[in-house]
Amino acid sequence: MPLHLSVAASDNLPPSYARRAAELREIVADDESADASALAQWLLLQLGASADDVSLTVAGSRLQDLVPHQSPLVNGAVIICGLPVRHPEGPTTTTEADAGVPVLTLAVTGGPDAGKLLELARGEHVLGRDGATLVVEDPQLSRQHARITVDNRTIRVTDLGSANGLWARGRRVPAADLTSASGITAGSSPMALLLAVEPVQALTPDEDLGTPVQVAAPAPDPRGKLTLLLGGLPLVAGVALAVLTGMWFFLAFSAVSLLTAAIPYAAGSRKRRAFAAAVAAAAAADARRRMRAAPDPATLLYGRLRDGPSDPVAAAPEHVWLRLGTAGQEANIASGGGADTMRKPHLPDAPLAVDVLADRRISCTGPESAVRRLLNSCLLQLGARTLQSDLAVICYGDAAALPAEARFLRGVVLVSRPEVLATELRNTRAPTVLLVSGRHDEAEAELQDCAMAPSVVRFFAPRTDDGVQIRLGSGQGWLHRDAASTPFRPDLVSAATLDRFARLAARSPGAAPRKPRGGVPAACGLRALLPGEPSARWIINAATPGIRAVIGTGAEGPLMLDLAADGPHLLVAGTTGAGKSELLRSLVLGLACEHAPDKVNFLLIDFKGGSGLGILADLPHSSGLLTDLTPSNVARALSWLRAEARRRELEFARLGVSDIRDCLPGQLARLIVVVDEFRMLADEVPLAIPELMRIAALGRALGLHLVMATQRPQGAISADIRANVTSSIALRVQTALESSDLVGSGKAAAIAVDTPGRAYLRIGPTEAREFQSASASIMPEAAAAAAATLRDWLSPPVSGRRSQPAAAADGTGPDPLSGLVAEIKQAAAAAGSAVPLKIPPPLPDLLALESLPPSSRRDSLPLGLLDLPTEQRQLPLEWSPEEDGHLAALGASGSGTRFVVQAVAAGVLSSSAERHLYVLDGDGALAFTAGAARTGAYAGPLETDRAARILKRLAQEAACRIAAGGTGSPLAGRAAVPLVVLLSGWGRWASAFRDGRLGSAEESLQHLARDGAAAAITLCLSGDRELAAGRLLGMAPNRLFFPAFAGPDALMAWPRLPAMEMIPGRALVHGPLVPGAEAVAQLADVPAPSRPAAAREGSRPAGRRPFRIEPLPTEVRAEDLPSAPGGGLVIGVEGDELGPSVLRVDPGGPLMVLGPAGSGKTNLLALLARQAQQLYRCFRVPPDTDPGAYWSSLEVQGRDVLLLVDDAHRLGPPAHQQLSRLVDAGASAVLAARTGPGLLQQVPLAVAARGSGRGYVLSPASPADGDFFGLRLDSRAAPAGRAYRIEHGGAVPLQTGLVLG
Repeated sequence: MPLHLSVAASDNLPPSYARRAAELREIVADDESADASALAQWLLLQLGASADDVSLTVAGSRLQDLVPHQSPLVNGAVIICGLPVRHPEGPTTTTEADAGVPVLTLAVTGGPDAGKLLELARGEHVLGRDGATLVVEDPQLSRQHARITVDNRTIRVTDLGSANGLWARGRRVPAADLTSASGITAGSSPMALLLAVEPVQALTPDEDLGTPVQVAAPAPDPRGKLTLLLGGLPLVAGVALAVLTGMWFFLAFSAVSLLTAAIPYAAGSRKRRAFAAAVAAAAAADARRRMRAAPDPATLLYGRLRDGPSDPVAAAPEHVWLRLGTAGQEANIASGGGADTMRKPHLPDAPLAVDVLADRRISCTGPESAVRRLLNSCLLQLGARTLQSDLAVICYGDAAALPAEARFLRGVVLVSRPEVLATELRNTRAPTVLLVSGRHDEAEAELQDCAMAPSVVRFFAPRTDDGVQIRLGSGQGWLHRDAASTPFRPDLVSAATLDRFARLAARSPGAAPRKPRGGVPAACGLRALLPGEPSARWIINAATPGIRAVIGTGAEGPLMLDLAADGPHLLVAGTTGAGKSELLRSLVLGLACEHAPDKVNFLLIDFKGGSGLGILADLPHSSGLLTDLTPSNVARALSWLRAEARRRELEFARLGVSDIRDCLPGQLARLIVVVDEFRMLADEVPLAIPELMRIAALGRALGLHLVMATQRPQGAISADIRANVTSSIALRVQTALESSDLVGSGKAAAIAVDTPGRAYLRIGPTEAREFQSASASIMPEAAAAAAATLRDWLSPPVSGRRSQPAAAADGTGPDPLSGLVAEIKQAAAAAGSAVPLKIPPPLPDLLALESLPPSSRRDSLPLGLLDLPTEQRQLPLEWSPEEDGHLAALGASGSGTRFVVQAVAAGVLSSSAERHLYVLDGDGALAFTAGAARTGAYAGPLETDRAARILKRLAQEAACRIAAGGTGSPLAGRAAVPLVVLLSGWGRWASAFRDGRLGSAEESLQHLARDGAAAAITLCLSGDRELAAGRLLGMAPNRLFFPAFAGPDALMAWPRLPAMEMIPGRALVHGPLVPGAEAVAQLADVPAPSRPAAAREGSRPAGRRPFRIEPLPTEVRAEDLPSAPGGGLVIGVEGDELGPSVLRVDPGGPLMVLGPAGSGKTNLLALLARQAQQLYRCFRVPPDTDPGAYWSSLEVQGRDVLLLVDDAHRLGPPAHQQLSRLVDAGASAVLAARTGPGLLQQVPLAVAARGSGRGYVLSPASPADGDFFGLRLDSRAAPAGRAYRIEHGGAVPLQTGLVLG
C-alpha cells in the first residue's frame, strides 16, 4: 500500500543536496519489502549522492534499517537528510504528537491565517506580519504590530503604533489584558488565549442549525402600547375643550381615561422584561450551538493537539457544516406566540456555515491565493469530520495544484485523473463530498455518468446553477443563496496549518533514492538525468535563484551547471565530431526541462544551417533561430539584442532594481544567446563582435548570457569577451595548449576519438572536472522506481500522455530528442506559459496584402510590413493620407514602386473610409482603377492633355476648399471627402508637361503638393531620377527608397542605406509612417485585376459621387445631347463632367464657325437648324439651290431670324451684302467658313464676328487655325466634330453632336 512520507534537509546539509531535498519534499513509496533499503537507494539517487555523502534517518533511526508501515516509518514520517554521523540505536527524537501541549497558546480564530497556533512562553513577544517572534500572515498587520508580555500574573498586549490598531470588546485600545474569556483582534485576525488546564470545548457537528431556538417565555401582548396611545387621545381632546370653554372639569374627565389605560400597561412591563431576557438567552444559545457545530480551524487543530489520535466513528453524518468565516447575522430563534412581531437580536461575528449535505452544489471564486486557503479550510474541517463519522472526501484537480497536505487525512483522497475519479465515485458507499479545484469539465463529465450524487464544491469555476455561490475579495467574502447576499469575513487556512492538522490527525506522505558512486560512464542519456515531468520541475524551480541544469554525469553522479552562479557566460570548444552541438542541445533542453519559459529564454544562432540547433526552435522558451549569415540578418539580430538590453535597463528602472536577481519570480526571464560555430560569426561579420562584447560586459546584471561553441577559441573569442567568461568546457581538442587555455589542464587533448561527449568543465579557478556530456538522442531505459514524488504519483504516465514512446526491443524507435521537445511543448501548453519575446522573422521576399497583421490605425491604407528590430517588433506599414501627408516612392522600373501605388489604389477603392481617387497612370500599373465608383478621373500614359486637366481641376478644388474654410483651414477635413492623387511614372509626365504647351500642369502639381494637406488632398507619387532631383520630393514627408536595380549614381542622391536585401519590394522608409527615423519594409504585391470591370466589382460604392474629369467622346449623337438647364442651343458636350455646350447667338450679331474641309461645319449647321426650330425662324440654303442666289434674294426681318450660312467664303459680294443688311436689321447669323489669310476680305461679317471675341474652330489642321481669334490651338489628330469654343480669349474643347441622315 502507498506510504506517504516527507523529505527534509538538516541545517548542516550542503546547499546542493539541500536544494534537491527541497525539490523532493513529498514522496510516495509503494514498498512491500521487508526493509526500506530500496527506498533509501532511490532517494540517494534523486539527491545525486552516496551513503558516504548523505545520511537518511527517520526519528533518529537509519532509513535502511526500518520496515515500511511500522513505527517510525509510517504515514507522515519525515526522512531527514543530513551529514553522516553516528546514530544511537533506536529512535531518539519525538514528533509533535508525542510532545507536550503548550501551557499558553495564542490561537488565530479567523482571518487570512485562521487556525494558526502560537506558543506563548514567559517573557516578551512581538506579534507582526514579518520579522516578529509571533508571525501571522495577515496583510492588515504591521510588521511589528503589538508586544505580548507574559509574566506570572497577566498576559498584556500593547499596541506598537500599528496602522490598524489593537481591538478589544469592539473598540480600539492601546493595550489590553488577554484572558481565556476575552480575545483581541489585530489587523483582520481575531485571536483567543487557550489554556492547557482548561477543558476543550465539546463539539456537536450534527447540530441542526436550520431549526430555530425556541424562546422560553411567552410573547407579551403587542397591543399594550396601542391601548396606552388610544387612552391618551381623550386627554388631548379634554385639554382642547378646557382651553376653548374655560371649563377645566373636561380635563379631569379625560385624565381618568388615560389612567384606565396606563394601569394595564404598567402591569405588562414585567412580562415584557421577562420575554426580552428569554430572547437574549435564546440568541446566546443559538450563538453557542453555531460555535459547537462549526468551530473555527484553531479550535479543531487545538483539539487534535490536546486529544491526540482517536478511533474513528462509523456512523453516517446527518449534517456536514463547512464554516466559511464570521458575519453579523440575525439569530435563528422563534417564539410560540407573537413570533411574527418579535424583533430578533443581531449576532455579531457569528459563524457562517453551509451544510454540504443539504446545499449539494456550492461554488467559490475569487483571488487564487484566497480561494486556495478557503479550500485548505474546507479540507481541514472535512478531515476533522471524517474522524467523527463515516464520510468520504475526494479532492480533484491538477496534480501540481492539489493541496498535498491533505493526503494524510483519513477518508480524504487526492485525485488528478478522470478514470481514478470515476472509480472512486463508483466504489464509495459513504456520503461523499467532492472538492473540485481544477479540470472542471472532466469532473462534470464523470458526475453525469455517476449513479450516486455526491455533494460538490467547485473552486475557481462556478456554475450558474449552483445553489450556493461564494465570492471572495480582499479580506472580505460574500455568500449568495436564494437571491440573498451575506457579507462575511472569511476564515482562510495556510498550507502549513493544514499540514500540521493532517499529520496530527492521520499522517501520510512519501520517500526517495540515490545514484551509486562510480566511474564516468561511456554514454549518458539526458532524459534519464531529468527527474519528473517538466511542469513539476518548473513549479519547484520557479522561486529558486539561478538557472541550474544537468549537463552530464561525472564520477560522483549528475553534474550540474548554473549559468547565473557559475557564469554568466560559457565557452565550449572541441574539434569536429567531439560533440559540441550535442552538448549545446542537451544544455538547452536541460534548462528548458528545469525552468519555465517565464524564467529562461533562448536565442539560437546556428551557422550550420540549423542542423545543430534547428530542432530547438520549437521550444516554448525559444525567442528565435538565426541560421543565415547575411549582413542584413546579422544586423537585425544585433539590433534586436541592443533593444533587448535597453528594454531590460528600462524595466530595471521601472522595478527599482539594479540586478535581475532582485526581480520577483516571473517578472523578467533570463535570455541565453547560444552560438554554434562562433568563429564563423567572427570571420563573416566582424562588426558583430563589439556588440557581443557589450552583452558580455553587462550580461550578469541584465540576465543576458552567452554560450559560445567553437572549434578553436584562439582568434575567435576576443580578450574582452574572455574576460567575462567564467566557465569553460573543453571537449576533445587538438593540442594540450588549447586544452590548458580552456580548462587549465592538457587533459582534453588526450580524450579518445571514439568517446564523443567526453569533456572537462572548469568553473573559475577550480580544478577541471571530467564528465560525460548528456545526449538527448539516447533513448532512456525503463526502470521501476521504489518511490515517486507526490505529483508523479498523482499523475502517472498513461497511454498517449507522453510524447516520447518507449523504444522497441531491437533498440530502434522514435527520436527521443523530438519526443523531449514535444513533451516540453505539451507542458507549456498545459501550464499556459507566457510566450517569450521573440525576434521577428526576416522580412519575406514576397508579401501578400492578406497576410499582414490587423491594422492598428483606423482608416489607414495597408502597404506592407515594417521591420523594427530596434523595437523588437514588426508592424504593418500603413499610410493615413490625411494624417501622414504626401507619399513618394523612388526607384527604378521593377524595383517595387508600383507596389506602393497599386496598394494605395486598392486600399482607397476597398476601404470603409470614403476617399476619392484621381489617377495619372504613367506606366500603366493603375489601369484597374479606371471606371471604379470612387475614381474621379483616370489618365492613361498617352492622355497628357487630360492629365493636365485633372491637375488643373484638382488645384482649383484645393483653392476652393481652403477658401471656403478660411485661409489655411482644412475644410475638407470637416465637410468634403478626402482626395488621393496617384501619380505613377513621374518621369514620363514631367517630360510631357515640360514641352511648353502644358507647363501649367506641373505648376498645378506644385500647388497641390504645397496646399493639398490643408484641403485633404494628398499626393502619392512614384518615379526615378526625375522625382529624386525635383522639387516635389522635398514636399513629400514620407519617402520610400527602393534600391533594387538602382545604379550607384542614383544611390548617391539617396540617404545612406542600412544593410538590407536589394530585392523588388524591399524599401527604406522615411517619414511619419515609421515610429522612428527610418525602417526597412517589404511592400505587399497587390495583383491588379486583369480588367477594369473586375476592379469595379471588388471596390466599394461611393457614398458621395466624386467630381469627374471625363475625356471628350469621339462621337456623340444629336439625340444623346444633354439639355441645358436654362435652355439654349445645345450643340455638343464640353467640360470636365461632359455638360451641355450651348451656342449663344446675339440678335444683330454674326458668329463664325471655322474649320477645314471635312471638319463638320455642315453637320454643325444642320444640328443648329434642328435645335433652333422652336426658338428661331431658321433660314438655310435648300438642297439643289444656288447659295449665292438664295442669300442674295432672301428678304426677312425680325430678331427671331437665324441665318445658317455654309461655306461663307465661297459666296459672292451680292450675297454678302444682303447678309449684312439682314444682320443689321436684327437677324442672327452663324457663318461657316474655311480658315485662311483672306477670310476678312472674303466674308465681310467676319470682321464683326472677330470683334465679338466669340466663335468656333472645328478640327484645326494646324495651330494657325486659331489665329483668326488670336489663339494657337492644339492641332493634333482629333475625331470629326471636335471643336474649340472661343470666348474671352480662351479656347474650350468640345465634341459637337452628330446629326444622322
